[in-house]
Parts: sequence; structure tokens; C-alpha cells
Amino acid sequence: MASDGRRPGAGPRARPGPPGPLPRGDPAYSSAKEQDFQLPARALGYQVVYDYKIDQLGVKGSREGFLLIEGAFCCPSIPQPLIDAALDFGPGRIDEATYRAHLEERWHYPSPAPRPSPTPKVTSA
Repeated sequence: MASDGRRPGAGPRARPGPPGPLPRGDPAYSSAKEQDFQLPARALGYQVVYDYKIDQLGVKGSREGFLLIEGAFCCPSIPQPLIDAALDFGPGRIDEATYRAHLEERWHYPSPAPRPSPTPKVTSA
């Protein structure tokens, strides 16, 4: 009996009990239908984590003046090269050492978490 490779926990290596830390897998799983991977993984107790796609990098919004950059709110005074670190690294405009230095520098521009919206919106991709 072989696992079909899409269903977490399927096949001979399935084991009872709590899951390990985070499942490891090919980035192609992020394109899998949710019923084939994400939902079964979550049902088994795994946290599903993926890389950002190219159109999800950089500033993705703002709240109360704070910039939402790749999942974290930052102070609006953050320099543009720090905002664009991932956008510049992907196509090779900056090298890995510069990319990592920019990400490290982002920690100097944190923001308090903005207050929750009085009318929260739920969106799905």
C-alpha cells in the first residue's frame, strides 16, 4: 500500500498520536485543492505553512498608518529597500547577504498591532 503523496498521513507511514512539528513537503502542495491537502493536514493537527507567492510580496495593505509587509505590520518610516527586500531578491537585484541584512533591519521598524477592525472581513484565495 503506497501513499498517493497528496493526503497527509495516508499510506503505510501513517501513525496514531499527535503530529510532529510542521509537515514538510514540496511547494507544489500549496497549489493542491484544499480537500486534497490543507484540510486533511489540519484535521490531523498540523499547521500548514507556505512561502509567499510573488504577487504576495511587499506592501499588501495598511491600517492606522502602519504598513502590512509580508504578514507583519511595520512603522511607516521603514526605508523602501527594506520593504522591497523579497521583491528584489527573487529576480536577483540583490544578493542573499543583502536580502538577509534587509530582513534583519526590518526588526528596527516594528509597529504595535493595529486595533481590530470593527467590521472584520474574511477573504479566501
